[in-house]
Amino acid sequence: EKAQIRLSASWLLKQWGEEVPIWTAKVDKQGNIALSIIAENDLPATVIEELESGINLEMLEIPGGEFWMGSPEREDGSYPDERPPHRVTISPFLMGKYPITQAQWRAVASLPQIERDLNPDPSTYKGDNRRPVESISWYEAVEFCERLSLWSQEKGKGYQYRLPSEAEWEYACRAVISEESIQNPIYPPYHFGCNIDPALANYGQTARARTTAVGRFQIVNAFGLYDMHGNVWEWCLDPWHDNYKDAPNDGRAWDEGEEELCPDVLLKRKYVVRGGSWGDGPRSCRSAYRGDCDYLSDFDGFRVVASSRTVYSVNS
Repeated sequence: EKAQIRLSASWLLKQWGEEVPIWTAKVDKQGNIALSIIAENDLPATVIEELESGINLEMLEIPGGEFWMGSPEREDGSYPDERPPHRVTISPFLMGKYPITQAQWRAVASLPQIERDLNPDPSTYKGDNRRPVESISWYEAVEFCERLSLWSQEKGKGYQYRLPSEAEWEYACRAVISEESIQNPIYPPYHFGCNIDPALANYGQTARARTTAVGRFQIVNAFGLYDMHGNVWEWCLDPWHDNYKDAPNDGRAWDEGEEELCPDVLLKRKYVVRGGSWGDGPRSCRSAYRGDCDYLSDFDGFRVVASSRTVYSVNS
């Protein structure tokens, strides 16, 4: 209750234009929440692209490192498709601090078309500029990234935007870098610890039954990212695979070994979504949980990444 009151007060102060702390949270096995203030200079640097006047895209510099992707059988609520756990090396990249908002979507949807049309107002749950865009297909998210990349290059910044690989997404969510000597360490199921709580995220048990403004819960992980659990599902670049056997260990999108065609006219293949949504239970919001999606729903949004290394793409 104290955590809920403190975070709610912080949100109100932010709406009034006041400076507010940046919070991190730790939740123990009993569900007790401990809040801590993290200094802004302890977080990765922020890169800002101004899409339109007053509409900025904030990207964080995610450091490279190694981690163990997936979950062991001993993790409560884990699924076989999250195994085998495997060590992955991740190169540095930029990642959106928040899921893409409706205002950011409208700004990019107004840019010249690359391959397909984009509805400038697709979301079921309309709201202010801070509400995440949803009801987005994988192909539309890819079109968004391509338009944004071309615009950035024409403006002289030259960022190449894309969806995150599944490995990059989980690494960024966990914000934990394993020591080389640790074999298959035990990570908590959520970046804030052992449990999820309505004070910390928008998921099925909060009874909101819709999206909330990005950053509404005032909680970041150790990399400074908001809303990694719940709110909207986030598309990844990877087609779906039933498990991690033979998965790459270099952080790239996994585009070989499985070619499951789907009858849905929107998606010819199943693609991975991560993070859970406002309508999902705690089990689906875990860091390791993998969703396979071949349809369009008001649960689906995304965030973007960019990097200077080779951009891995998947065939549509």
